[in-house]
Amino acid sequence: MNRQSFSWIVPTMKLRACVVLISSLLAFSTMASHAAAAPEIATVTEPACNGEVIIVCGDGLDPKTTKIKSFCLGTVDGSFRAESLEDGARHAAAIDRPPTVPDAPPAGSLDGEVVGGGSGYLQVVMRCSRQSWISVPAVTALWAGDGKQWSRPYVVNRPQAQWLSPASQAPGDVIRIFGRTFSWSYQLPAARAYLRRQGGCELVALRPAAPHHEDGHSQRWCLSAWLPDDVAPGQYQVFVHGGHGGEYGWSEPLTLSITAEPVPAGPVVDVRDHGARGDGVSDDTESLVTALKQAAGGGTVLLPPGTYAIRRTLVIPEQVIIRGAGMHQSIITNLEPASFRPGELTDATRRMFRPALVHAMGRFVLQDLTLRFMPATAPVLEIGRDEVYVEDVGLYRVRFESRQDYGLSAEHAYTNSPVSIFNARRLRMIRCETYGPGGVNCQRKLESCQFSQNRFLADRRWRGHIFKFWGAERCIFEDNLLSGDTRGLVMQTHFGVNYQNFIAGNTVERTVLGGNAGETYLVEGAGLFLESPLEAATPTTVTTVRWPQGHDEAKPHRKVVGRIAVVARGRGLGQWRRISAVDTQKRTLTVDRPWRVVPDRSSIVVIMNGLVETVFVNNQEVDCAKGLYLYYAGAINNIVDRHLCDRSLGVTLMTHDDRQADDAGAHETAPDFFNLIRDCRIADGGGIVVGAGGRMPQTDRPELPWANFGNRVIRNEILRTVPFSGAQYGSNWRWGGGWSNLLAGINVIPMDLGKQPGTGLDGPPRMLANVIQDNWIGLSSVGIGVSVRASDTLLYKNYFQSVRAPVVDRGRQTRQVDNVVRDDEQYTPERGPIR
Repeated sequence: MNRQSFSWIVPTMKLRACVVLISSLLAFSTMASHAAAAPEIATVTEPACNGEVIIVCGDGLDPKTTKIKSFCLGTVDGSFRAESLEDGARHAAAIDRPPTVPDAPPAGSLDGEVVGGGSGYLQVVMRCSRQSWISVPAVTALWAGDGKQWSRPYVVNRPQAQWLSPASQAPGDVIRIFGRTFSWSYQLPAARAYLRRQGGCELVALRPAAPHHEDGHSQRWCLSAWLPDDVAPGQYQVFVHGGHGGEYGWSEPLTLSITAEPVPAGPVVDVRDHGARGDGVSDDTESLVTALKQAAGGGTVLLPPGTYAIRRTLVIPEQVIIRGAGMHQSIITNLEPASFRPGELTDATRRMFRPALVHAMGRFVLQDLTLRFMPATAPVLEIGRDEVYVEDVGLYRVRFESRQDYGLSAEHAYTNSPVSIFNARRLRMIRCETYGPGGVNCQRKLESCQFSQNRFLADRRWRGHIFKFWGAERCIFEDNLLSGDTRGLVMQTHFGVNYQNFIAGNTVERTVLGGNAGETYLVEGAGLFLESPLEAATPTTVTTVRWPQGHDEAKPHRKVVGRIAVVARGRGLGQWRRISAVDTQKRTLTVDRPWRVVPDRSSIVVIMNGLVETVFVNNQEVDCAKGLYLYYAGAINNIVDRHLCDRSLGVTLMTHDDRQADDAGAHETAPDFFNLIRDCRIADGGGIVVGAGGRMPQTDRPELPWANFGNRVIRNEILRTVPFSGAQYGSNWRWGGGWSNLLAGINVIPMDLGKQPGTGLDGPPRMLANVIQDNWIGLSSVGIGVSVRASDTLLYKNYFQSVRAPVVDRGRQTRQVDNVVRDDEQYTPERGPIR
């Protein structure tokens, strides 16, 4: 081959070399730009009180180099003080013209101390005031950066008005607003609510209603206000201003419909006028049926004092009020043959009472009477049917009595609760009583319902529950007494997410221990649908790599829309969004609001129902077994505030983490992220447990979701922790690194079943970056115990009084900062539990 033959090769080689060089330079430039890109904050745990440790998640965060700056908005120098409080009405113009937050920290910004962190997160001491004795969550902007480049600002501690009850109200009545950060001790008085007609400009300050609880804790999460008597019907917006933050201190608006109080328009029918005798012996079935038909469509049926016996199920039509003369004076009961032993126990099926003694499909009211079914072979009252929502039900001062001491057959594990409810919206049960096997069984999902000031008394103690949700959204459960069963309040997620509920002021007593029982407040099951890496993502969607075979969106219990998508690992870690639409063919999910940090192919997303943004406040339990138990619940951003435990296990947050099955498709993790347990009082029983359970993974992989992450246990008082056998499955606590049923005051330990006993300690950490801060633990054998399956646990400024082993640390990279240990000889009242 001659020289001329090679003449075309040289320029081509030069051209290719140039292309390679340019490509390399471009790639290097891209890498350099990514390396030099400012960090981004995805989410921050709230409330973020001054001096308390928060979790900051995002992109480009490095605990060694990243700095956190904060500036209390609405102040001149960036520091909150008592003089910062003001009337929010002064800043009404900011509702329609929200102010911009500076792109970079202003002069005078405070430094948040980074006390720990890892890939994609930091543990930071929050600063919103220079005065260390102030511990409020004031409206504050945060920036992450290296001193030269800063993230977009992230604003924390705005009042979060999440939902209203009721969403439709009459003039002159009270509305209640539920959310976050409405007040905080004496340093941050209660926020104010304001009303504005949609499309209008006049802002009306609403008169505060008396706080539901006087201790101030409920006011953190619930705000009550009176509507004006003269307000015109129509559509309105409700705003909340916390009195701090200035023009930055407004919540997002909530929509309220103001309507005139409905007045019954139909006839008033007395059952005596239709031949009812009310002597408890005569058959009054036809008299009641005739009266109900006459009152249907808006009338009222009156039950004078007496006992009205019926021989078949009584069906209540819509738009009817049944009004008795008093809870113990007007009684509807099943007709029984004359006997010296009335209500004799039997398991014989009574088909004339199917599906219940009384049945209704919605839009009715019962008040001031008793429904009695003895012996019972069905519920006393059943409302609705499967997959059909009933609406607008009122139960006021009604007693539901049944007795069924034995199951319907030897194989029948459960008996019928006195009240059975299927799917329901706007159901109110106020000042009622149940007595029988269990109390209320909500067999499907409930939305916007209220259960307040009721007494639920159980007469049997085997595999039962006093009150059970199978999915609840924006429901109120408060000031109820639950007594005498194997479980108290149960919330499961089979038929929908447990979302933004308010569980307050309840008392559970005498729940007894069984092999799978004993919880006072149990949230069980996450309703897991899918976990998957991502194929693609946009600011409002994610496209998953995997998808369940045979999925049918038409089946209510399999619907994806309404579930929660949680970024459980990788870019965008810690963000959760609600799914608003789904394209099953493309495996694409649309979320209800944009991602602040868009996930990518490094991200793992878990889709589940879960327990999300629910508040437990001022509840208590006495002489019970397991206590408040968030068990495999997929708990995201929930609050447990001022829970009182006397002679029970205490508070447990146990993550579902089952990953040893031979079939990888059966591996499941339901993340528990960013839950706050604070200001609880636990004495003479167990303590607080933050852990993970199941057959936990034995190796770490990039596609493995994080399990128990970023939870905070703050300012709790735990006294006299004792050996406690109330843990489910007994000795598994020991297998998982516990102490032979001797719990510490606060435990960060697994409950690993394992394929074989004793394998619970083998594998990567599954409890990460949990914060244990400002807790008081006294007169116990072990103060805080941390397992080898925990990593980056922060023990910050805890106080131990007369504790033999203040800290048993077997964890990885546990950090202990400024903890205080004292013994009996150093005790003075000023250092004791009375504060």
